[in-house]
Amino acid sequence: MHANLPDNDTTEPSVNWQQVQQQDDDIGFVYQLVKNQQNKPAPESLTDKSADVKTLCDQLHSLLITSDGTLCRTFPVKGSSRVIQQKVVPYALRNLIADEFHKGLNGGHLGLRRAKAKLQQRFYWPNMGTTIRLARQRCSQCARYQKPQTQRQGKLCPLLTGEPWERLGIDVTGPHPTSSRGNCYILTVIDHFSKWVELFPMRNQEASTVARLLVDRVICVHGCPKQILTDQGPNFESQLFQELCRLLSIDKIRTSPYRPSTNGTIERFHSTMHSLIAKWISANQRDWDEKLPAVAFAYRSTVHESTGFTPYFLMHGREARVPADLVYGEPETPSSGSDVDFPSRLLNMLHEAFATARRNLGQAAKRRKDRYDLHARPATFPVGSWVWCLAPRRVSGRYQKWRSLYQGPFKVLRQLGSVTYEIQRNNRSRPLVVHVDKLKPCHNPDQQGPNVQPAMDAPGVSNDDDHPSRPRRNIRKPARFGD
Repeated sequence: MHANLPDNDTTEPSVNWQQVQQQDDDIGFVYQLVKNQQNKPAPESLTDKSADVKTLCDQLHSLLITSDGTLCRTFPVKGSSRVIQQKVVPYALRNLIADEFHKGLNGGHLGLRRAKAKLQQRFYWPNMGTTIRLARQRCSQCARYQKPQTQRQGKLCPLLTGEPWERLGIDVTGPHPTSSRGNCYILTVIDHFSKWVELFPMRNQEASTVARLLVDRVICVHGCPKQILTDQGPNFESQLFQELCRLLSIDKIRTSPYRPSTNGTIERFHSTMHSLIAKWISANQRDWDEKLPAVAFAYRSTVHESTGFTPYFLMHGREARVPADLVYGEPETPSSGSDVDFPSRLLNMLHEAFATARRNLGQAAKRRKDRYDLHARPATFPVGSWVWCLAPRRVSGRYQKWRSLYQGPFKVLRQLGSVTYEIQRNNRSRPLVVHVDKLKPCHNPDQQGPNVQPAMDAPGVSNDDDHPSRPRRNIRKPARFGD
């Protein structure tokens, strides 16, 4: 019985080191110096030689030729009195040896220091560390699995609005603990200008449920928005939701895959919403859906840091009357003018409030952009180059710590904006629009590892055997189909 070896370790024929060393122009020159026992050449005689020759000549006292005719370098082991002999590797074999000692049983895809330490026990060539680092970059298995580091490869592009109900951010959170009324999801809606929020509990997150709540509880109450921003969830990408937006002349836009910060206004609100719910619900957590109206009112009636106004005021032109006002009395507001010119005074007041809110929103966006861009390191990927794409979705039946987080390689088709690219796996797969932070260069697109995923296994596209772990609705069969 033969064991299955990792990667593609094969037994190569032994190398004739004496021959390959003498055939290399640089190593052959040094080989003759050591063979003829010549002294170290003068620096001015090496001006026309390569950097490898100059480095090896500087270590000429450490070079020797073994009994089998191999040029080696003596290398003292750190922390020991033992001295080993390192074979001096010619240029033609360096990449091959570095690749072999990185993967499989030779290296096990471990880090740079371990690979370098193992190579130093056997071989030597100038700039060995650079060759080892490039070998790791060429490895497709390491490129796929490597954990992404927090990086900002593009500058922040704020999405500003100038009036209420110009752009709505919509999202679904859950599943939450099932409430006593059977709800386990929350549909959240927020206006990007006034920060007005709407919260609706749901039993499921089907497209029909979301569309019905959006029409009956949002559009029929506040009117149609000009634009709706969502993620790429199937309930928002369904044909029903797309047709609804088309009939109401709503511009439907979406975030790029695995980039929730594009809809950052609603994502930030989710943090506030969950903190408020946690402080109001009971110990069994089954009454959270009853607290949503109070959570929404508390958020609407407090001053938002970005606008400087309460969402309630920007939507209604007056502050909300809170329960404390009934006990301690309402705030005194100076009366100016008669009731006849109240509409004009209200319009002027809202006009000034909107102008101030726009200015405050612009200043807040500038502060966020300055802080974000301070640590940004813009990166560009030329059209036609190959990249890996980060797709960290969870798949049922797969151990997350063993999964490859990067997919690809993908070919860059075009740059759509300052931070978005259109990429494609092959000519038969559909193009994808991704954020620049999800990309990293592919140094060896022709190398395909043993765990290459199918061509359609791309961000936002699932294989037949890969099911996202996000829970689906429970389907109850009719009674006549029971046992």
